[in-house]
Amino acid sequence: MAAQYSTTVAVENLLKNREWFSAFELSDNFDELSETEQFHAFAIAHAVTELIYFIQLKTVNEWEPNDLEEVLTYNIPVQIAAQDDFFAAVAPVMKSYLTYLGQSSRIENPQGMIDRLEEVAPTMMTYSHNDNLWSANKILGMQMIYGDIPLKAASDLAEFEQTINCGVPIIKATTPRPAHHFTGNVVELNDELREKYQKKE
Repeated sequence: MAAQYSTTVAVENLLKNREWFSAFELSDNFDELSETEQFHAFAIAHAVTELIYFIQLKTVNEWEPNDLEEVLTYNIPVQIAAQDDFFAAVAPVMKSYLTYLGQSSRIENPQGMIDRLEEVAPTMMTYSHNDNLWSANKILGMQMIYGDIPLKAASDLAEFEQTINCGVPIIKATTPRPAHHFTGNVVELNDELREKYQKKE
């Protein structure tokens, strides 16, 4: 029988990742990350863990290179609303985390996953910039980040971050929006479309 998605397993998987990440934070591997990479590290590991289980039904100790490639290419860059520093941190953070998990015998084939990570990282960055590929929810999140629409109330924002943005915080931009973002009529969302986007996924 084919595996089926289980909310219980999903929660247990995220808790396992949190436990492993807490140990990773105390390691030399984590200390070697930059301050910005450390800032984004847990959100990155959480998002990857959540998406691989949601899409591939693989728990954190079952990951394979193809699983990592799929979420880093087709999910994280086009579904998660975040600024460039987040996406630039994904490859170094995951390389460090996978190295640690391999050293501590928590996962198999860490080098195979690191090699695949390095292969797909440039594509991930390219897709994260291509607003023609973005999901409706990412567009909404990016509009909040760049002030095109007001940030949600605290409780609604937290729900958006956890249920739509895979746990990645919506952080208001302190630098101007890149010129290539929101081309054409993408930014011209009316209330009806925005409500539809909020309900999607």
